[in-house]
Amino acid sequence: MTDFAARYVDRGLLGQGGMGEVRCVYDRVLDREVAQKTLRWSLRDTPRARARFLAEATMTAGLAHPSIVPVYDRGVLPDGAPWYTMKRVLGQTLAEAQAAGLP
Repeated sequence: MTDFAARYVDRGLLGQGGMGEVRCVYDRVLDREVAQKTLRWSLRDTPRARARFLAEATMTAGLAHPSIVPVYDRGVLPDGAPWYTMKRVLGQTLAEAQAAGLP
């Protein structure tokens, strides 16, 4: 199991959604920034939500396609929150693209 605090340095919030939040973290081992997704606080004590979150990470990690963001690592924080890291993709948010008139 990955020791999250020893490997990753938090660099700030990237966004939030219905299931969790995504933060920019620096991976000390691989010397790169990645995105870290963590399950929302309100869902962390729900066994079904925790299981679905970890299953999402496992299933996504098994897929390879240019339109799918690769998953690199996963685990559980000391407070019990499940997390996973994935490639950090730079670009516009959906709201920014819509505001610019993109389809």
